[in-house]
Amino acid sequence: MIAPFKSRRALLLVALVIALLATVSTSGDSTPGVDATRPDPLTSGAANHLDVAGRALSEVTALVSPSVVHILSERDSPNGGTILETGSGIIVYHSPTTTYHVVTNRHVVRDAALSDIDVHLQDGRVIHPVQRLEDAATDVAVLRI
Repeated sequence: MIAPFKSRRALLLVALVIALLATVSTSGDSTPGVDATRPDPLTSGAANHLDVAGRALSEVTALVSPSVVHILSERDSPNGGTILETGSGIIVYHSPTTTYHVVTNRHVVRDAALSDIDVHLQDGRVIHPVQRLEDAATDVAVLRI
């Protein structure tokens, strides 16, 4: 099964991680005689914040990893050889059309035939896109899979 990016939940978890890391970097110890600009991680609670942030980051990674793909493409070189490109992408589910797409960089798939673009899923399957949309100005490509 293709695992699309669960944007809302993952976004919330990413925000939580960022907030926790910001708290750790700005928290200080108000104990007299302790330099508040350099809190001791063992006494200031920073270690606990880092532990919580680490667990949240692990959860985000577990949620989004199935949506991350590896892309290999092959195209003819103007000099007569072959150019191999490699990159990554993320699977996105488009609910109105019930289709899956991969968002990647245009330079990874530019000028390659659809049959020469390999999308490697986390479960080991390799699939080929059925359509490619590109925007040269932003270097973004969307592959319908």
